[in-house]
Amino acid sequence: MKILCGMLVKNEEHRYLKEVLEFYKPIVDKFVIVDNMSTDKTVQLCEDTLKDKYDINTCDIPFETEETALRKYLFDEIKFYVADGDWIITPDADEVFESKFKHEVVNMMNVPDVYHYSFQFLHMWGCRYKYRVDGYWSPEKGGYGCRMYKYVEGYNYKWTSQSTACGAMPMNVLEQKGINSNIKIKHFGYADPESIKRKYEYYANSEVGKNHASSHINSIIDENSTLVEYKE
Repeated sequence: MKILCGMLVKNEEHRYLKEVLEFYKPIVDKFVIVDNMSTDKTVQLCEDTLKDKYDINTCDIPFETEETALRKYLFDEIKFYVADGDWIITPDADEVFESKFKHEVVNMMNVPDVYHYSFQFLHMWGCRYKYRVDGYWSPEKGGYGCRMYKYVEGYNYKWTSQSTACGAMPMNVLEQKGINSNIKIKHFGYADPESIKRKYEYYANSEVGKNHASSHINSIIDENSTLVEYKE
């Protein structure tokens, strides 16, 4: 039984990718990475960090308008390496699990008749050590997102028909039995002021933003957000 990590990357050289890859490297048997036409040294960073534990391909399907097709491309690449009963994790390039995940993942993989795990997200806000808890940014109101599932040979995996905001894996993974984990995922996509500004502009002006309420998008730049210091 192996654990594979599937990840989309684009222009991550000066963001969190190296730290993220280093976090997963001790527990992942194979990284399957799709680079979405980076113009910086993202690919080299992956190669230098992962040595012989990776496969990387480049794909020009635009994430902004065809995210589902791009994620399906990644899934098809993963299928070259995955076997029945292996586990797949699908974090974004700015997401890491809490450190206890490293110690518990093997036990999680061996729980009988469980096919996926979902996790609450901590959106680290303006820095790396505080997360946001107001409105839908709170871990409780934000709900759970699936980032880990067992591959079942012959299962008819299906993807949503919408072109964006599709989730990180085939939609019918969740039709199998799963568990909501007490382990959190730390999301660094808003962990510095420049990223907050960039995220707001992205959601406010892109096709992806149409899948989100305008009030939620506007809350990105709310100066009265409530932050809590993160403790393991």
